[in-house]
Order: sequence, then C-alpha cells, then structure tokens
Amino acid sequence: MARNGLIALDKSFSKVHLSSSGAQFDLASTIRTLLCHLPLQVHLRHVKGHLDKHRPFSQLDWWEQRNVEVDSKAQAYRRLLESTGCSAASNPRFFHEPVSLFIDGVKSSKLDQAHIMELVSLPALRAYWSSKDRLSEQSIRKVNWLSLARAMKALPANLQRWTPKHISGMTGVGKFLAIWNRSAKSSCPRCSSCPVEDHLHTAAAEWSKRHLALRTWMQTQQTAPEIEAFPFEYLKTVRQPSLGVPTV
Repeated sequence: MARNGLIALDKSFSKVHLSSSGAQFDLASTIRTLLCHLPLQVHLRHVKGHLDKHRPFSQLDWWEQRNVEVDSKAQAYRRLLESTGCSAASNPRFFHEPVSLFIDGVKSSKLDQAHIMELVSLPALRAYWSSKDRLSEQSIRKVNWLSLARAMKALPANLQRWTPKHISGMTGVGKFLAIWNRSAKSSCPRCSSCPVEDHLHTAAAEWSKRHLALRTWMQTQQTAPEIEAFPFEYLKTVRQPSLGVPTV
C-alpha cells in the first residue's frame, strides 16, 4: 500500500494514539480499523507526488505512475465540482468508519471537542440569556463571536476567567453571596445606603474612595483650586463621555 503524504501515512498506519480532533480523523481512523480486520500483512510505501512535472510519465516506476493517475482523477473531480458551483465534495460515512459526527446532515472529518460542546450547550445557554433578558435572538446574531473568541484566547488565563465574571456580575459581592447562602444579607458592608451590593456598586464605591484620597492629598499639598478641579472634571468623562473633555 502506498501514499504520497508522509503525515497522512504516519497518521493512518502509526501505532501512536490518533487524536480525534486532528485533520482527516475520519479517514485515518477508518484505515486503522480496516487494517485490524484484514487477514493480510500490509507493507507500506511512500511515493513522492507530482514527479511527472520533473520526469516523463514513461520513466516513472509503477507506483509513481499510479500516483499520477490518482492525482489526475482527483483534479478532474475538483474541476467537475467547480463547474457545477459546488465548493466541496460530499463526505459520506466510510465503510468500517468507527464513529462519525454529522452536523446538519454534513459529516465532520474530525471530532472538534470545542465545537461539539458548543452544539450541546449553546442552545440552552441562549434560551437562558433570553429568559433573563440578557441577550435577545436579534442581538445574539449581531455579535461577532469569532472575533470575540480570538480576543478572549489572546488574554492571559487569569483574565480569561476574570473578564466574564465581571461582565456578568457573578462575583463575590453581597448580591451573590446572599444567593449562594454565604451571607445573611446582600447589602454593602462599606456603606449603609446600598441594600444590594452588586459588581457595579463595588466599582463605584472604589472609584469614589480613590477620588476622595486623591483630592485629600492634593489639598494637603496646597494645590491650586483650578489645578485640583481639572483632573476630576476630566475623570468624569471616563464614565460620561457625552460630557466631553474639559478645556484648560
């Protein structure tokens, strides 16, 4: 048996564990399964591809000629698909293929764990978001999820966990401590004016605390009132961009 791809040859006939998430897992796993059932001893041979570009067909050995013929048939089939406006050939389940994953009637050539998890969990998650008025079906379709996924994966591992927690607000604040039965009350422990402490209140309280500390320090340094007022007017635009940047 011969193939012209060393990687494909290794995947199909190696004894090393075959990853189900690797490319062409369906074909490689089928070949391995067939080898286990064949009452024959298979000898492997690597044949270099496209040798007809360097030597006449008549000067190629039998294996090399068969490889050229197979390539020609594959190219002819690709041209046939293109002529009919088809971008990809059908991928039916192979005879003796041990396991297959069909998505909307189309077989996947590999078992992508992340994609499978998405197919299983995402519908229920979207329904939950809609029931909580977090995201509607219309807004879900407007989100560029691929770009968002790339941006999240580019973050360090700790920020990948921190970001969704604080976006959703499910952090160790009074609101959720009460829901999780970790606290008898949900109010803010630092101020009596907030009956339910959430992540937004925590940030606002810390924001006010830092402002007060900065203003106190500037006053102890006898900062001119105009200079003292400017940074706080500027900082207001962080939370209220519509105010515009103040002028000196």
